Amino acid sequence: DIQFLAWGEETIGVAIDTGNNQISESLLEQRDIIFYHDSEHESFIEMIPGSYALFFPQDVHRPGCNKSIATPIRKIVVKVAIDVL
Repeated sequence: DIQFLAWGEETIGVAIDTGNNQISESLLEQRDIIFYHDSEHESFIEMIPGSYALFFPQDVHRPGCNKSIATPIRKIVVKVAIDVL
């Protein structure tokens, strides 16, 4: 995934998939998305307008992890097949 934040602010949790992360919802077949609860060894990326993040298949990433209050955001997400990289 390539995620570009057009406006708003967002915190994204990211960690390597150790296989021990608890899934809260899987939409893998329908939308290529798996939602996780807190992840092992998680780090956080602070996204501001104009910033972007790149995630690989082995990365567990949790968008919308705001530290204080939820705020509206607009972002562009592009999914790139790993075999074309």
